[in-house]
Amino acid sequence: MPSSWDVIHSSKDHSWRTPARIFNALNTEFLFGLDAASTDENTLCYNHITEEMDALGPTSWGDYYTGTGSIWLNPPYGRGVGAWLQRAYQESQQGHTVVCLVFASTDTRWWADWVWKAEEVRLVSGRIKFLDHEGKPRAAAPKGSAIVIFSPDWKGPPSIKLWRP
Repeated sequence: MPSSWDVIHSSKDHSWRTPARIFNALNTEFLFGLDAASTDENTLCYNHITEEMDALGPTSWGDYYTGTGSIWLNPPYGRGVGAWLQRAYQESQQGHTVVCLVFASTDTRWWADWVWKAEEVRLVSGRIKFLDHEGKPRAAAPKGSAIVIFSPDWKGPPSIKLWRP
């Protein structure tokens, strides 16, 4: 039987959903207009980008919605998360606020390369219980999470805060 670590880091299933209490707390503050990494079944915003639409492709995320509100990003957790954070930063430099939910992996290259360019990093108190593809809570994540907020024209370094949703 695989451990929760193996399951959440598996490249076989990227459909982990953000719990409503996490998303709603941030949506109240940032008014999300786009979910940049979702499926039709697990999207948290009316406007969203699916895997088939290729959020890492050449189309600007701003082309997927009216530009009203911020962009929500809970990227697939795996080896490619650095590309997602790079893109989030690039989109912020095009005028969008992008709020990302990622593991607090301070020891990784992607963290050093991209997170330190954010305006703010909120270290989530406790471990998040993500939802499976059916919306059912799973075991708590194997490590802590962070909310990374990229703002237009911000170059870093970020302010760091503890966040209790």
